[in-house]
Amino acid sequence: MTLPFQVAFLTGQSDPRSCELSLPQAAFLAALPALRESQVPVNFPYDPATPPARAISLPRASWHNVRQFLAARRLGWAERHRPPVRALLARAERSLFLAGSCGIELLAALRLDPAELARIAVLALGPVARQGEWPFALTVAQGRRDWISRLGWPGPVHHRTPGSHLGYLACPVTVGLARDWVFFHA
Repeated sequence: MTLPFQVAFLTGQSDPRSCELSLPQAAFLAALPALRESQVPVNFPYDPATPPARAISLPRASWHNVRQFLAARRLGWAERHRPPVRALLARAERSLFLAGSCGIELLAALRLDPAELARIAVLALGPVARQGEWPFALTVAQGRRDWISRLGWPGPVHHRTPGSHLGYLACPVTVGLARDWVFFHA
């Protein structure tokens, strides 16, 4: 059975050994008016068999995310990570990716087929990425105090939020944007 839609996080892995959602990520999904089967319970690269996430300091989490951002440019990265993303996409007619920080860079690096990209929408929360054409529907939210995204995102910003780089999941604006998408596709 194919779902009409699904919602998934696509962020860098602060803890590289785990795909488990953080408590704020799980709470964000729970706030959406979507059935549980439409909510993807793990983060990129979508391996449900990974161990539970550990508490990681912000500097260490940032280091892991920078490493993953750079690794996505290497030969073989897309071939290794594309199959689980394709399997995830096959579950639903439309997919909303909640792409935090380097998430859209990771998604673009997968080099998915145009037919797959046409079924994807991305709500980028404080994006950090190279300049480029984004071959998917993209909505960008950027915090007024998010100096990381303000320095690392040269593209358009559709919604300004009051917070910082770590404040998107508790922000009523971003929760509202995700809810609107779900209401429109449910």
